[in-house]
Amino acid sequence: MSERTLVVSATNLLARGFLVVPTDRMSRAGTPVNGLFAVARAVLHVVRWKQPARAVAIVDRSGREWPELLLPQLEQLPGLLRSLGLTVVESQDEPGLVASYTRAAGDDVVIIGTDKRYAQLVSDSVWWYDANKDARYTPEVVSKRFGVAPAQVGDWLALVGDDDQVPGVKGVGAKGATQLLLAHGSLESALAALPELDTRTRKALEAAREELPSHLARARLDRDQALPAPLATYAEPEPSELNAALDALGFVELLQSTSTEVRTHVCASPHELEAALRALQSATVAISALIEDDDARHETVEGIALSAGGGEGWYVPAKSAAWPTLAAWLQDPARPKSGHDLVASRVVLQRMGVHVQGVVADSAYASHLTQPSGWAPHDLPTVARHVLGRSLADDDAVRGTGGDRKAWRKLERAAATACERADTSALITKALAHEVDAELLREYLALAETLVRMERTGMTVDLAHLDRTEVTFAAIERELEANIEALAGRAFNINSSAQLGKVLFEELKLPVVLRTKTGFSTANEALERIEHAHPIIEHVLRWRRLRRLRDSWMIALRRCVHEDGRVHSRFHHARSFSGELVNTNPDLGRVPGKTPEMAEIRRAFVAPPGRSLMSVDFSQLGLYVLAHLSKDPALVEPLRTRADVHRLTAAAVLEKPPELVTEEERQLGKVINFATFAGQGASALALQLGIPAAEAKLYIERFDRRYAGVRAFQDEQLRLAKERGYLVTIAGRRWPIGGLESLDSKLRSYAERLARRGTHEGSVADVARRALLDADRALRDAGSSAVPLVEVVDEILFEVDSHDVAQASKLCADAMTRAFALEVPLVVGIEVGQTWADLEPLR
Repeated sequence: MSERTLVVSATNLLARGFLVVPTDRMSRAGTPVNGLFAVARAVLHVVRWKQPARAVAIVDRSGREWPELLLPQLEQLPGLLRSLGLTVVESQDEPGLVASYTRAAGDDVVIIGTDKRYAQLVSDSVWWYDANKDARYTPEVVSKRFGVAPAQVGDWLALVGDDDQVPGVKGVGAKGATQLLLAHGSLESALAALPELDTRTRKALEAAREELPSHLARARLDRDQALPAPLATYAEPEPSELNAALDALGFVELLQSTSTEVRTHVCASPHELEAALRALQSATVAISALIEDDDARHETVEGIALSAGGGEGWYVPAKSAAWPTLAAWLQDPARPKSGHDLVASRVVLQRMGVHVQGVVADSAYASHLTQPSGWAPHDLPTVARHVLGRSLADDDAVRGTGGDRKAWRKLERAAATACERADTSALITKALAHEVDAELLREYLALAETLVRMERTGMTVDLAHLDRTEVTFAAIERELEANIEALAGRAFNINSSAQLGKVLFEELKLPVVLRTKTGFSTANEALERIEHAHPIIEHVLRWRRLRRLRDSWMIALRRCVHEDGRVHSRFHHARSFSGELVNTNPDLGRVPGKTPEMAEIRRAFVAPPGRSLMSVDFSQLGLYVLAHLSKDPALVEPLRTRADVHRLTAAAVLEKPPELVTEEERQLGKVINFATFAGQGASALALQLGIPAAEAKLYIERFDRRYAGVRAFQDEQLRLAKERGYLVTIAGRRWPIGGLESLDSKLRSYAERLARRGTHEGSVADVARRALLDADRALRDAGSSAVPLVEVVDEILFEVDSHDVAQASKLCADAMTRAFALEVPLVVGIEVGQTWADLEPLR
């Protein structure tokens, strides 16, 4: 069996990666490294995938104009390649030398590069990996991509062209080139049969005949160059040395997993643990719980590790004699503790009778307050890579899921893992302490107490209602299927995109608004735009909604119900970029309710006997926050006088008096408000409203004239983001915005849109987060029976004793409207009912 060989077109990877990876990626020394990152990412990916026995990297530093930001990266390229374990060879003909090394290597070769010319080297024993597209090319894939066999790719590129590598022939496109080569085999044969070709192709080739030999020479690769160095054995780099090189360049995402030297002690007896606690007496101790979760409904803590971040940790198994001593220490508010996103661990420990107190820091919260979007999702392995340059096992593995579960149960491995994570969390907390606003951290920690209460409480689910609804939906589905088949004139598989597309667009001749690579698009987005073209579309969309409701909610929701009849969703307030509260497993923020069928899902969430559900919902929170930030009179005054902002916007964009605006036009104003305040452009707005882009552009121009103060505010946020590198929300949180100087227009455009709306989005999240915290505090201080269940954007749903609704509603409304003193005071609405779908205004 032949040895696998890796041939890396390194300069090509560097140059192309420079155009793809944001240019604001810097090393720890502050130098640009975006192109180098693309090289390292591609090589490490293929090495893990293919594990070569031999490897060579080609570097070409000759004869081209290098961008100022890329030139120093080119100088660093050979050193990076050697740190990756590759033999480096310099050349002035990189593609040719790649071809020659591929030929010399024999069987089982992988080429890494982005140059399309490498497709002609592909065979049954040679693969080409296009790192920019993360695409692996076999002969079959090459034929599908180019329409010709690998041996014909050089001729195809000579005709079609390839950026600045090969000019191509004017007047011959990809389809024409493919047809020409399939008919004649090669470009030379096609030229020999020139009189037989169609007029357009013949004229194009005749016009380019003198240049074609040059085109072919550039497109075809010479495989017979003398090799300047023999193929060398691939030497896998030592992980710690490789990590040091990657960390110096700031490539924390690429760090290799290594075992960290944390001295581990297992405390199985009270005496051993008491000695450890004496040693940790004056320190803030990070705790890390290993959680077993075969099923989220039956989670248990296997053990807990303690560390102060000095490279030493103590592990206490949950079934050991030391556990009662540890439980008492965990519940002592006088012993300061920290950890990483401890809410989930605290919830599981409470189920075991242990109420953790004295938490004064959290490395996840420090991470979110430092780099809300840069280090997302703020799990410990991700943050450890960025802050410490330390690589840890993924969270899923540590939680003991999948086939690795038994291995994690072994005491030695469990202890080492938990202690390493506790030590890491403690070190992150120390490293970020000087960057974190102490008041904001206290707010995050206080909100964690509320989230623990919310998770522990959960929401009651009426399983019988779900059963009845599923039967009802099944009958409606069958009726819809019969109607669809009757309208189509025949039976077919509605769930098949190909069969549905044939019925709609070939047989019923409906207008095609979107296409895919393989044919007609039958996605909901496409069908909604032609909903009025034929009655069948409405039936298909409703049928799909019912199927999605059944699969995503009726079936999935049952699996989340615990023995107490409730779902206990997970809450995360340090995960989203903006700071908005996120919940998972299940995501109660996505519980649908717009249509009558969707409302049946919400109707399954109920209050138990003697209790009620109470919704306290901000009125247009986003508009109130934006009015405060922008001070735009066109927004401030209508809110102050309780005027209908959506009606006023509709009147402005339609250029008609507000009193003549219809309800349908008011809805248009509402869509334009939320879309345009959020930074959507004309194309996106046109798609959302189903109108021509020119009309959407006109609406935006009129919108901008009315809300000139808002636009000025957004422009100023973009200016500040470019000047400072970050935005500041209403609570004082800093949100760094990267990519504003990227050479990639798409990345730069996204960063600019984010900068324009980020202060507003983050501030809305600040208000909603503090409103939840203040409402829960008010309820607890008053001894109220009410407890928050979930927050969805600007609505908080509570469960409360039915006789306590009046007092609880007043406490919550007062606390939430006073969360921040805005230009126009906040307003809330209160609804009460027995199910989430049947809430009515409180009288």
